[in-house]
Amino acid sequence: MLFQTLKRDPQAEASLQKALGLEPTNMDYLYALADFYLKRNRLAEAKKVAENMVAAHPDQRVGKELLEIIERGHKNQSSVISNQ
Repeated sequence: MLFQTLKRDPQAEASLQKALGLEPTNMDYLYALADFYLKRNRLAEAKKVAENMVAAHPDQRVGKELLEIIERGHKNQSSVISNQ
């Protein structure tokens, strides 16, 4: 989180991925990485992480909600591209 605040995205991403490597089903780490990608409009990567959240924690709503947000983002991007 500190790296994100300092605008050091490569280090932030590497730290989040390392944390997930140690605890691949940790909901906090999954959410943090999905949020990281989502805020940078890296929707395909955010979607993969959100799908992992749903698979690891099907009883938690947050993963499903993230997938819905990402799908809306994909639709918005598609409409912008088709309107150009």
